[in-house]
Amino acid sequence: MLARIVIGCALLAASASAALAQAKIVVASTRSMGSAALLIAEEKGYYKQMGLNVELVGIQSAANIMAPLATGEVHIVEGGMSVGFFNGLEKKLPFIMIYDLVSTPLGHKFIVRNELKGKVVKLSDLRGLRVGINSQSSVTAYELGKSLEAVGLTIKDVDTKILGFPQAGPAMVNGAIDATLIVQPWATTLQLDNIGFELGDPDDFVKPSPISLGGGYVNTEWAEKNKPALRDFMAATMRAIREYCVAYHGGSNRADIVASAARAKIGTPENIEKFQWPGRNLSGEVNMPSILDMQEWFNREGFTKQKFPASTIYTNEYVVAANEKLGPAPQVNPDSKLKGCR
Repeated sequence: MLARIVIGCALLAASASAALAQAKIVVASTRSMGSAALLIAEEKGYYKQMGLNVELVGIQSAANIMAPLATGEVHIVEGGMSVGFFNGLEKKLPFIMIYDLVSTPLGHKFIVRNELKGKVVKLSDLRGLRVGINSQSSVTAYELGKSLEAVGLTIKDVDTKILGFPQAGPAMVNGAIDATLIVQPWATTLQLDNIGFELGDPDDFVKPSPISLGGGYVNTEWAEKNKPALRDFMAATMRAIREYCVAYHGGSNRADIVASAARAKIGTPENIEKFQWPGRNLSGEVNMPSILDMQEWFNREGFTKQKFPASTIYTNEYVVAANEKLGPAPQVNPDSKLKGCR
């Protein structure tokens, strides 16, 4: 199986011309298992093998970094879909989505502080409570809103509090929030640390499915001038995505990917094995019905004024080129019962 993963690796290395200076690409992302492939590609040296100098910049939410993407201070942003992206399109800012980041199963969880155990037993019990999300205009707001709508409420029926994922635990301990909608690894560590309990999973409530949480967004002006570098970046990233998906389904490379993710400071090897890994699309393609539904929800909630066709939101040009360069995708463990990453 691993032999199939590395098909095309020699071709990738050969394509990086020694005559080229290290092309610098500034990439902003959250440090979470959702961005594991990006971090693994950097940690394992796949970008350097392509002659690229990739600088990773940590962020709290992609919703807060779209302006630097538009100005070219950042070349690529990896993160959830946000109001900032659609508002940027309204202003004709130069960016577009180019690959899928995380898709169902997301591994996101509703976590409630332990003091409310027995009082909050179903999602509708969140009415009137303080719920932490990482941004009012991010994909977590969409997930929260759509999940609440599925049980007869709206996002206005809870008191949303904005805080970074790492701050959710302390906020629960001091009683500043009652619950949170949070990503991995924090969804699991909050439970392992006996701070909160799991109430539900947005994947069980949000339609259409699979949810394409977001992806990689590129500055289109920079992309037009740096197509070879961007294609090489995408090929190296897709190489890591393939390895991640094989490991996700319990492949023989799992221990290696866990160790690589731990060195990238996503978590300890023990915790990485304990928490649910988010799914991905093995081809890197985005599920556009999901993204268009997010656009519809943000527009209905009054966060945006316009709606755009799929072609303005996303192009698969770079994932198609990357998959052609890498060759056939590896077969994941056929005995795995896990959804996603296929």
